[in-house]
Amino acid sequence: MTALIQQTRSTRPGSRARLRATDLFVADRASIDDGQGSRDVVVVSCAGGVPVDEARRALRAVRDAHAAIRHPRVPRLVGDDVDGDAPWLALDCPAVCDASTVIGRLAEGSSPLPYGGADAFIVSLRDALRAGHRCGHFLGRFSPHNVWFAADGTWWLTGFGRNFPLEVRGAPVDVTVPSFMAPELMGGGAPSATADFVALILFMRSVIAYVDVPERLASLLRGEVSLEDSVLALRLMQFEQRVVGALPARRASIEEAIAISDDVRRELGVVLDEEAFRAHVQRLLAGVDVAAATAVAKDASTVHGPDGVVRLGRAPRRILLALQAARARGATLTVDEVAAAGWPDERLVHDSARTRAYVAIRHLRQAGLQIERFDGGYRLGGALAVIDT
Repeated sequence: MTALIQQTRSTRPGSRARLRATDLFVADRASIDDGQGSRDVVVVSCAGGVPVDEARRALRAVRDAHAAIRHPRVPRLVGDDVDGDAPWLALDCPAVCDASTVIGRLAEGSSPLPYGGADAFIVSLRDALRAGHRCGHFLGRFSPHNVWFAADGTWWLTGFGRNFPLEVRGAPVDVTVPSFMAPELMGGGAPSATADFVALILFMRSVIAYVDVPERLASLLRGEVSLEDSVLALRLMQFEQRVVGALPARRASIEEAIAISDDVRRELGVVLDEEAFRAHVQRLLAGVDVAAATAVAKDASTVHGPDGVVRLGRAPRRILLALQAARARGATLTVDEVAAAGWPDERLVHDSARTRAYVAIRHLRQAGLQIERFDGGYRLGGALAVIDT
């Protein structure tokens, strides 16, 4: 693998594209041939002018961290030559951009992220951070540049060992890009697991404007507290006091913070949906305005999306009509209701019904529809045009 990457970098420099660079680290997109076909990776090296000994030390730290951490959202080390005259390492990650690009596309568009999808994204980053913590590695500072995305919307968290997407020579962070950190780091304190969690929450809050926030939560954020939302308000206050606003010595553990977050999610009836987030980002990166990208025929026989026209079979068509009707009355459909809508004349056993429902929902998503998990069921998300055909 090492020889293959070296050959790729030396003989085909045109195949590389810059993903991120500071005056210390450089991350390039590249393709390699591992003997079983072409593979897209990210090659991390040091910028020109960095002494070789300094580059070796920096890249060894990155290599050791990514070799130790085992998590699907942390890119795997696939090769390195950190002891060579031009040290480098390669991460198994077909990234095309980082989260700053995704946020920019969200700001330009007109359709917010589904809340269940955005929440799942943050939870996945939290779990990736915890995988790093178990190996003794902390980020300290969190930035959109730490999160990389593939064209299909898959994402990874990077920066363990040395925070190479942010670090510059002579300073811990590039102050020209947005980054988030716990207060103690601003005063010279050491990174920690809870400090990383606070930084992640601050990042999350910075992009909340691009998320379809449930009305109950939006009302509380506006300061409108009703009696029926008193428990939810209490949980949010508890999170603020025990996690974000607490002094480091009095801050809740990550386990306690997660428990409070889970309570908030249960109160809201939100279901995590990574697939909804991935699909939304995929379409953003394809240059598609998610809000205007999909239309359906009046009779739900066809879906007109960015990849063309998809003709629906009888069951998916019935399910789409039921989802449209549910959205019109502000409701969701349970899995059993989805199955009943798709196959009204059949008496399905429970497991068979649920399997058919899941397959039909996946088919509708693949056709270009935003179908979200919410409040224990499914609902249509985003704008959807209805057209005559």
